[in-house]
Amino acid sequence: MRPLIGMTMWVAPHEDERTYPTPYPFEFLHRAYSFMIRRAGGVPVLLPNAADAEEVRRLLGVLDGLLLTGGEDVEPCRFREDVRTDTLKPAPARDEFELQAIEYADQLGLPVLGICRGCQVLNVAHGGTLYQDLLEQREKPTENHSRGSLFYRRFHDVTIEKGTRLHEIIGLDRISVSTAHHQAVKDLASGWQVNALSPDDRVIEGIELSGTRFVLALQWHPEVMAENDMNTRKLAAAFITACRRG
Repeated sequence: MRPLIGMTMWVAPHEDERTYPTPYPFEFLHRAYSFMIRRAGGVPVLLPNAADAEEVRRLLGVLDGLLLTGGEDVEPCRFREDVRTDTLKPAPARDEFELQAIEYADQLGLPVLGICRGCQVLNVAHGGTLYQDLLEQREKPTENHSRGSLFYRRFHDVTIEKGTRLHEIIGLDRISVSTAHHQAVKDLASGWQVNALSPDDRVIEGIELSGTRFVLALQWHPEVMAENDMNTRKLAAAFITACRRG
């Protein structure tokens, strides 16, 4: 049986000036995520942010794995901070849904893969903090990791830490990745380890839960590289294998 992989979605608010696909609120997800999961052998299942706590629990109970996708910023109140920048684009309903989903996934022992925002919300869910905006808050010189709407055409290197699950999966010390983020992990949650770094400015580009359970998160976007990138295929295959094993 192909494992069922729950995938979180972006939230688009009401905008009177928007004519397509609708001015009304809607949820959506780049199809590249589904392509990556299907190619690796999983069945993508879209998860609605409107679900309440009991519905979230029921949804997670029938899934084999959870994919936390990229998207909007995590609200600073979720990691016990006031807003310190005007660059934030929060999604409170999504924060609520994903934090509950992570809690229930932990209870069930589900494999979890986090991408971009997914990396950030996993760290926050387990007690870590974020830079609200790297360029504004980080003291060390920091390159611009936010590459704009065409980030899937732009890349930078990351170094992969030896002895981590990510290094075991990919088998390389350094790779080129597609990136687009202005938030990032600041204080790492207890029980987690860094698995990837931006080599020039040492910004955290990946984290994973210590131990045997597959809970791994990347700050970059492997899904937009899924068609041609062998590292992305290795990562997706490892995630789906973990989901099959339960």
